[in-house]
This record gives sequence, structure tokens and C-alpha cells, in this order.
Amino acid sequence: IRNKKHVITANKALIAEHGDEIFQLAKKNNVYFGFEASVAGAIPIINTLTKNMANENIISLAGIINGTCNYILDQMASNDMPFDDALSSAKELGYAEADPTFDINGMDAAHKISILSSLVYKIKSPLQKTYVQGIEDITSMDIKFASELGYCIKHVGISRKLDESIECMAHPVLIEKDNIFSNVSGVMNALMIRGDRFGTSMLYGNGAGGDATASAVTSNLVDAINFATGIDTSSFNISNDSGSENISIKNYDDIESPFYLRIFAEDISGVMAEITKILAKESISIEAVTQHEPTDKNLLIPIVMITNSVSFSSIKNSIKKIESLEHVKETVFSIRVLKSDEK
Repeated sequence: IRNKKHVITANKALIAEHGDEIFQLAKKNNVYFGFEASVAGAIPIINTLTKNMANENIISLAGIINGTCNYILDQMASNDMPFDDALSSAKELGYAEADPTFDINGMDAAHKISILSSLVYKIKSPLQKTYVQGIEDITSMDIKFASELGYCIKHVGISRKLDESIECMAHPVLIEKDNIFSNVSGVMNALMIRGDRFGTSMLYGNGAGGDATASAVTSNLVDAINFATGIDTSSFNISNDSGSENISIKNYDDIESPFYLRIFAEDISGVMAEITKILAKESISIEAVTQHEPTDKNLLIPIVMITNSVSFSSIKNSIKKIESLEHVKETVFSIRVLKSDEK
């Protein structure tokens, strides 16, 4: 860039961690910097947000933006496949890297949603304050129980502006089966964009793979040629507005939503009463609950429930107290439930 060379990259970590510095440097040296391939492969999400929707006030972004996670969860649900087998399948088909850590621990999606947040809301990269949770702890049991309650499990990135703060997170969620995201299968990606004037739009397509990445890189190459010849500079100018606004990133503990809880307890009378008493003290009510037969010789019963919309801090406090109960065993597992306004 200092040598006045135009640059195109598909490196999402580079943009999420150092984009602010790179954009300023590109502007200073009057060069083109393209990064369409860094988010959602062949889906032109960056071009759409910075050009087609540049005049819109974007209220929220929500999307399935990691094909590896989506493929694994899809295989677990469709073929009753254990997590490790689904991951092995993803590797064999080239959908996962030899070291898939950044995919399955949520960091890949966190990089992508941070980039989009920075572009849309004109803020410095929120990566360091983005809540990240992967899919490593999701079991076939969770997939089954969620389905019984009318949900599927997906890994999503979400960014939403509320007043003078922004929510930014990448984590698994329970999604109602009538939500369009529930039909995004395999390695496909999908992003829902909600604006104050145009309503809701969705982009869907191949989010990973050599051809999808090449397509996005080529689109940037065309932009770079246009920029160099003075035909079109809109993408370059808009991208350099990132980091101009001083808006806080909302603490994840304060973000409210319904939650899915999976609890293992001994088959003893009164356990449910103890659990509900703890939840009540945190003003948490139960919207749905199921109990199942013991899953192993230890005679632990899985208790699954969906709560009302509450803060994550309330859920954490409740989980800590529930785990301290004499007849509750193992770690209590929680996943957010996607709210209706995040569709």
C-alpha cells in the first residue's frame, strides 16, 4: 500500500484485527483495498452494504456465515451423526481446514461479523468485544431435544444497533423451524439485513470453497481496475469511513433473549422444584420443558427447558446455583434462542 499498489485479500482475520489501520493507510496512499472474499464467499455482502445499501440505516444483520459449522450441524441433524464424525466428513470433503479450530470455536464467524459491523455502523473493529461461542459442546442429544421443541440449531453472527450501543456476537442459537434460516443447509451461507426503510432483505449462496472465493476476488479485481482508471471509486471511499463513529459495544451479559438449558440430574423427587425455585429468584420463567429417560447406567435424567427472554447475567447466575445442587450432575449447557426480531 505504501508503494501505491492496489491490494485484494480474502483474509478475514487481517481485516477484523487490523482493518482500521489498513483503511486509513489505503486512503492516505490513494490505493484500492478490496476484501469482498473475506466474508461469505461468493455472496456480495460487502458490495451490497457499501454500495447498494449505502444510503440506508441498517438496524441489524444476522447470518449463517460459517459453512463448516453449518455443515456439521446439518449432518448431526439430518443423519444423526455425532459431532466428531460430522467434522471428519467436513474435512474429507474439503469443507474444513486440516486445523478447523477457528471454524468450530466461532472465531471465523466472529471475524466476519466484526467486519460487517465496522462497515455498517462506521465503528472501529469490535472484534475484541465480540462475544464468541463455538459448536464443540453441542451434542446429538441437543439436536434431538431442540427438534422436539420445534427448533433447529445453527451457528450465527448477529450485529444490531440499539440506541447508542451495538450488539455484536457469534454463537449457536436455537431457531424455530419456520424461520427461513432453518432451511439453510450444508455449507451454504445466508445473511438477513434489516433496514429502517427497505425492511428485510436476504442474501444466500455459497459461502466457502475455491470457486466462491475466486468469484469474490475477481469482483474486487474489476473494482480495482475501475478505481485505477477513474471509473468508479464508491467502494473505496465508503470502506474508509469505517471507524468514524464512537459507539459502544453492548456488554454481552446485558443482552436479553430466551435460552435453552440442558441439565443432567439424578432421578430424585423434588429436583425440578429446586431448579424452578432458583430460576424464579432470577425472575426467569419456563416457556417449555421436557424430561427424558436416563441416557446411561448412571440414571441421570436430561432436563431441557426454554426460558423467557432474560439477560445472560441472569442465566449465568442461575446456572451457577443449579450446578451446586446435590442432585444435579455435570455442567449445565445453555444456548440462546433467536428472537423473532432477529429473523
